[in-house]
Amino acid sequence: MDEDLSINSEHDDAEVTVHIAGEIDLSNIARVLAAGREALAATDRQLLVLDLRAVTFIDSAGVGALVKVAKAAQAEQRSTRVLVRAPSVVRTFTLMGLMRAWDVRAEPAVA
Repeated sequence: MDEDLSINSEHDDAEVTVHIAGEIDLSNIARVLAAGREALAATDRQLLVLDLRAVTFIDSAGVGALVKVAKAAQAEQRSTRVLVRAPSVVRTFTLMGLMRAWDVRAEPAVA
């Protein structure tokens, strides 16, 4: 559900980071897309970091939204890095081949 999603962004000298927390699914992909595009428009930093360490669930529509954001960054010749933690998100990224296709950094889940 959309109210279960939190998005904010920040940037420093090296990168722009979009922090996403909660569940990414069909109901909120428009917000994910908008946040990614706004972060890219707000700065010329060469690295876009999608921080999904607080994401607990992502469906195929959510992955599709992230692919669109990454392609928008690539079109501007920027790199994208994705940070993940939740086992279900790591599993989704692994099954979809994104762990090898993207610069994905998986951190151990916090017990």
